[in-house]
Amino acid sequence: ATVKPNGHTITRTRYMLSESDLSKGLLATLTRTEERLLRCLMDSAGEVIKHEDLMSMVWGETVKKERLRFYIHSLRRKLMSESISLLTLNGVGYRLLPMA
Repeated sequence: ATVKPNGHTITRTRYMLSESDLSKGLLATLTRTEERLLRCLMDSAGEVIKHEDLMSMVWGETVKKERLRFYIHSLRRKLMSESISLLTLNGVGYRLLPMA
């Protein structure tokens, strides 16, 4: 499927990511919220997840976007040493991809 947010074309490609793709050291450093966030992103790896959908999956309700951005930033810092990229699609959501 293809999504066209803000006039940009994004082709949805599903990737399979599992805990075995992550280092044990990373998993040990994650907070519970970061872990829930990462699991939601991994379950939909390669697909764009809208901000509202991600908030609902992680917190069970819509929270302020600043809260989501805080945890995305923290998770992105921790993923720097992994072979995974966490992309921001401004005004739309986030997408988790394995690095080539």
